Amino acid sequence: MNLLGVNHMKRYDVVLIGRAGIDLYSDDLGAPLDQARHFMKYVGGTTANTAVGCARYGMKVALITKVSKDPLGKFIKDYLSRNGVDTSYIKEDPEAFVGIVFAAIFPGKDPEFIFYRPPGLTADLRITKRYHD
Repeated sequence: MNLLGVNHMKRYDVVLIGRAGIDLYSDDLGAPLDQARHFMKYVGGTTANTAVGCARYGMKVALITKVSKDPLGKFIKDYLSRNGVDTSYIKEDPEAFVGIVFAAIFPGKDPEFIFYRPPGLTADLRITKRYHD
């Protein structure tokens, strides 16, 4: 199989498949989400974060995922690219949305999370084995 252009030469050290989304962290430390008013936007998802970490250590990294074809999808692709991740295998889905996570931070305690990843509408949940067809 030549899915990622790998013939006899090693093109990547790491290839990851999975979530790349948006995390919105409250700047209002200690405030629950129903009271939080200010948020900072970050690229999230264990897979995306792992890809960036590997790239920062000098590895050749590709990420396979889907993002929405909108400013949030562009934000994700731009961030990953700036951090050395090959984004050529990230597809934009005009009919899907990027998963979003809201987080409230409580120093010394567990954070509060709300996940917005509706089945069938979230881009990274729409990856199938026919991804490149």
